[in-house]
Amino acid sequence: EQSKATLPKREAQIGFKQIVVAARPHPDEKRRARAKAESLLVEVSKGGDFEQIAKRESMDPGSKELGGDLGWNRRGKMVKEFDEMMFALPVGRVSPIVETAFGYHIIRVDRAQPAEVK
Repeated sequence: EQSKATLPKREAQIGFKQIVVAARPHPDEKRRARAKAESLLVEVSKGGDFEQIAKRESMDPGSKELGGDLGWNRRGKMVKEFDEMMFALPVGRVSPIVETAFGYHIIRVDRAQPAEVK
């Protein structure tokens, strides 16, 4: 307990779900993907079931069948744009559309755990 302040700390971690709409680099493809992501965000914001929408529409093979669930993640493990949004959201809130090199993402933070001492 006396040396607690000098012990290394673990970053906070976030449990979240995502919906991904992948986009090819071509401008027309990006426009269509963005429009699709916007329509899904509207559906979620009108009370649509996030997990069901992710299972139906997400283009991420790693999380689609899990309703978009990617489990726990610590800061710095995802691409910058995604990471910044994920840690800025309060629990239960759905993000605006986040564009990364992988496409367009809609993120919902389900749980948060503060930083801790190893």
